Amino acid sequence: MEVAELKQYFSGQKRHPFYQQTVTMAHEIATHMDGMYPGKLIDERRPSESEYIKKYRRDIWQPVTKDPVGQVVNELMKIRKADDWSVRYEVTAFSKRIREDEMPHLYFEQQFPEFGSVTNWTFSVLLPVYLKDPNAVILVMQKEKVDGASKYNRPFPFMFESDQVLELTEDVVILSAQRSMPIDDRDNEQITTTSRKGDVYYVIDRTEFVKYKQTSDDGTFEIVDQYAHNLGYVPAFRLKAMFKKQKEGYFLWQSRLSNMLPRLNEALREYSDLQAEVVQHVHSEKWVIASQKCGTCSGTGKVRQGNPVEIVTCTQCQGSGSVATSPYSNLVVEPPKMGQTVPIPIPPAGYIQKQVEIVKIQDERVDKHIYKALCAVSMQYLDKSPVAQSGIAKEVDKESLNNFVHSVAEDLVRIMDRFYEISMDIRYKVIVVNDKERRLMLPAITVPSKLDIM
Repeated sequence: MEVAELKQYFSGQKRHPFYQQTVTMAHEIATHMDGMYPGKLIDERRPSESEYIKKYRRDIWQPVTKDPVGQVVNELMKIRKADDWSVRYEVTAFSKRIREDEMPHLYFEQQFPEFGSVTNWTFSVLLPVYLKDPNAVILVMQKEKVDGASKYNRPFPFMFESDQVLELTEDVVILSAQRSMPIDDRDNEQITTTSRKGDVYYVIDRTEFVKYKQTSDDGTFEIVDQYAHNLGYVPAFRLKAMFKKQKEGYFLWQSRLSNMLPRLNEALREYSDLQAEVVQHVHSEKWVIASQKCGTCSGTGKVRQGNPVEIVTCTQCQGSGSVATSPYSNLVVEPPKMGQTVPIPIPPAGYIQKQVEIVKIQDERVDKHIYKALCAVSMQYLDKSPVAQSGIAKEVDKESLNNFVHSVAEDLVRIMDRFYEISMDIRYKVIVVNDKERRLMLPAITVPSKLDIM
């Protein structure tokens, strides 16, 4: 690919055709999985609210849908506990050429960088990203450069989420080291497409890995790392999940949690309204007769200050002309003045009676939305809310549940298989030259069928 065309990707002028959609879809799931503030969802529900009220909503926000989504993720962690989950290696005549302390099972299952084993990486890193962003890309490359023929490469799966994937074809992948979406949605949802000094990009084709760094804001780049991997293919691939659509040879994938989104979105919208209703209808609000004049402004609500003199609102009574009494002092009520016919209420203070039914209704609706979201993945048994327990039968279609969990397990095994294939080529291609012989060294991973999720 020519440098001029690469600069179009680096500057944000060019992206693969599904770029915007992949970023938006990942962001929708991240709103619930990561507990991000759903600014767009709430602004759509209340488009005419003032900035003051919008800020107040953000300040008191709590991510109520993070818990049920987290529960689903935790349940899927049980896949590795299945009786028939295993990663098995066969010692072949070809693998005997490898040094004993560099055998595949030792590196991938006992000495894997950062995580100890590929299985640990799968369930701590891969699973959450796969559920949130199936259009994310794994780039398999060596952890660090290896010097000397006696040392083995240490391949590692580097994860790039959708907003970092600028292009991906069978011939080339272009990745950005920096994120273009805000981690928190409190300020905006705009995708940053302009590049800045210091930004880093990776371009990998069938034979070579090149790392570019922007050296100035005017779009000047230089190569800071480059080496030939000579694999004959691009060592990167999408995670994939459920097929959504195809365009110009590109595929768009959606998360297996996407069916939960409509109910989760409604739960967030109504929860924000519930918070406002609690403030307005639950908290006690006292009323009292304005019986004592403000000593600062003599009951006028205005004072003179400054040089030159200005008439400003009294800060003691906030312009009301009266001061509130302390709960530890006596409330003195003045008798009616000459000519007044309105009697002074007895008692001269009290509490406003509020309607709390709307709060109860909204609370039940939020719980029901969360319950229905869990139903979308056949995990309604995770819901512990009183409404769901007493008012809705918690029957679980075990076959549907097993189908959902099994489909996730199949995807994870497929991704692991692909990572092992690329890693075997990077690590052992020089020693075991024949491709077919190297494939015989791959571990066999069983897709578990004995899933006792319940």
